[in-house]
Amino acid sequence: MKSMKKIYIVVGSSRPHWLGRQIAKWVLSLVHARSSVKLEIIDLEDVYIPHELQQKDADYLRGHRRPKTITNADGIIFITPEYAEEYSRQLRQTLDYVYDKWANTPVAFVSYGQFGGVGIVTKLQSIVRRRKMLPIQQAVHIEQPWLEMDERGYFINEEYEKSAVSMIDTLLSAMRNPQLLAA
Repeated sequence: MKSMKKIYIVVGSSRPHWLGRQIAKWVLSLVHARSSVKLEIIDLEDVYIPHELQQKDADYLRGHRRPKTITNADGIIFITPEYAEEYSRQLRQTLDYVYDKWANTPVAFVSYGQFGGVGIVTKLQSIVRRRKMLPIQQAVHIEQPWLEMDERGYFINEEYEKSAVSMIDTLLSAMRNPQLLAA
């Protein structure tokens, strides 16, 4: 019997009052409506990376204990803000700390910010590719999400949902055939 596929939705910022958690819940609802995969939101605020290891290089980190909440997954969706054309320190440390667990895993990105985070997704796609993850090309870029959400945390602009559904479908397909992304 095959086990149920698992997707992590990784909230790439732990800054208070940012919309990452809300966007992650929105993405979770869209994935849930399209598939029966197991879904888990991983908030980087809750991920344990030992302080003394945070400044060490990735080779050193690989030999040490992993956070309990992060293991292998069949797919990953990163929810990330763009901070002045950069991604968060927490996301960088997490990628350095657990990337070997996520090698050969299809990944997708939902970015948000003043201008939607297009540049940061391009950078992150390159970074995860070097870490042997398999990024899909489709991404969701949400400009000024604080102006685009209703009181439930859903987007008013239907184009965001259409874009997210297309990205999710591509990720689910890549999870069935990851070798297509590895080519």
